[in-house]
Amino acid sequence: MTYAASKLPDRSEFPNRATVMLAALGLLAGCETIPVAPKEVRVPVTVPCIEQAPQRPSMMSDQELLALDDYGLVVALARDRRIRQGYQAVLESVVEGCR
Repeated sequence: MTYAASKLPDRSEFPNRATVMLAALGLLAGCETIPVAPKEVRVPVTVPCIEQAPQRPSMMSDQELLALDDYGLVVALARDRRIRQGYQAVLESVVEGCR
């Protein structure tokens, strides 16, 4: 059975039925539901881990140290060293608490 070329429908003028149905379903699917906005959003916020930094101790200035004799200088440096060690221990504990 043969058909003449003029009797066959021209497929270029009519879109495929499946294409039309997919396009219609795609358009209807977009209108199906309205997206619901989230009511609660949890966002991580950075906060300081300490309320305030430890108070810096007062130590002798360079000018004060230069004005001392040798004995006074050694005593003052030893005192300042002990104060500095205590301050460093407090700072290290604060930093450790932030981890």
